[in-house]
Amino acid sequence: MSLATIDDCRRFKVQVDGREAEAEALLEVASSSITAAAGSPIMRGTHTVVLPGVDRKRLPLPFRPVTHVESVLIDGTLDTNWKLIGDSLYRANDWASPNEPTSVQVTFTAGFVNIPEDIKRLCCSMVAAGLAQTENGGLQTHTGVAYERIDDYQIGYTQGENALVDAMQLPEATCKMLRSRFGSPGLAVRII
Repeated sequence: MSLATIDDCRRFKVQVDGREAEAEALLEVASSSITAAAGSPIMRGTHTVVLPGVDRKRLPLPFRPVTHVESVLIDGTLDTNWKLIGDSLYRANDWASPNEPTSVQVTFTAGFVNIPEDIKRLCCSMVAAGLAQTENGGLQTHTGVAYERIDDYQIGYTQGENALVDAMQLPEATCKMLRSRFGSPGLAVRII
């Protein structure tokens, strides 16, 4: 499912008329790229993850925002002695003892029912870049042009960590922003 729609593209003045099928495909690509950069799903969904128990009272969950926790199993045993505060589970006792690791399986709902407008706009701007790239020769088109000179013709390309391979590639600064806003707080997670 895409983070934005064709109607969102039109609202953000992306010229999609007559190219709806291509725009739909690009919406899927953009949504996938944004979700991967975020490090977690942005759209609302129910997830089951297995986390290592920690010797603390707080257990942060990997996706945000958390809206509901359905169940918690500690080493396969149902546990109801916890409280959801924000995006973390809290217990009176630690989730594990220092000498005895535990496995905590959590089934919970996280993400947005209504995708934030800036994420829709980002998705649509990526679609616009993809459509423009297609108009200008497709994937073989040079991306990352930093400058062009006419007299003694020259083209200079962005280099290093800022260089982009594809017009729809997210810059590293955008990836960092998405990870800090939506991503996992650095947990080892197994998604079931």
